[in-house]
Amino acid sequence: MHNAHWAGSNNWPVHQIDINNAFLYGDLKETVFMLQPPGLESANYSLVCKLNKAIYGLKQTPRSWFHKLSATLSSLGFSSTKSDSSLFVKFHKTHTMMVLIYVDDIIITGTSTSNIQALISCLRQHFALKDMYRLHYFLGIEAS
Repeated sequence: MHNAHWAGSNNWPVHQIDINNAFLYGDLKETVFMLQPPGLESANYSLVCKLNKAIYGLKQTPRSWFHKLSATLSSLGFSSTKSDSSLFVKFHKTHTMMVLIYVDDIIITGTSTSNIQALISCLRQHFALKDMYRLHYFLGIEAS
């Protein structure tokens, strides 16, 4: 069951955030080298750069970003669901929260607006994000 169904049937608030430059947060697990970028002031053009962080355009970048976000949500008590690896849930005695991820667009819903705000504050400590507040559009679909 997706966030929208749970949120709608339980009258939960639905919030949306967007992570700024999401792919740049990923940590590379593989060793990746690249040619010197334009503007690098090295006289020896045979030298290459070893990347420590993901950059746009690498095939590893989306996976490393998702791993970083998943690890962060895990550290905050969320678990990925078996039916959808992009849906994270947190069940507590006093509240329930759900987080749905599509690349850098994230929908958050739950039983409490204050818990949603607390989660956004925690995520803001790890990532630069834009708080879009109440969900209006997601993946080009209007939410009402």
